[in-house]
Amino acid sequence: MTSLKPYAKAIVAVVGAIVTGLTQVFPDSPDVSRWCAFVMSVLTVAAVYLTPNADPTGTHQAESTQPPAAPENFVG
Repeated sequence: MTSLKPYAKAIVAVVGAIVTGLTQVFPDSPDVSRWCAFVMSVLTVAAVYLTPNADPTGTHQAESTQPPAAPENFVG
């Protein structure tokens, strides 16, 4: 389970997006469908916000996936 810990926020966001999308698949009425999507979106934002970062102190930052550094002679 600790191997998924760095991806917790992403997993929560994807699950929330899927559930929000599923609220549109079975619409009872347009108003209910809109409000369900809105509520699920707000709950997804709250869940992602409340999910703790895997390494909030940044002590393992060198182990995380980072983009490669640009070469010294790079002109961009």
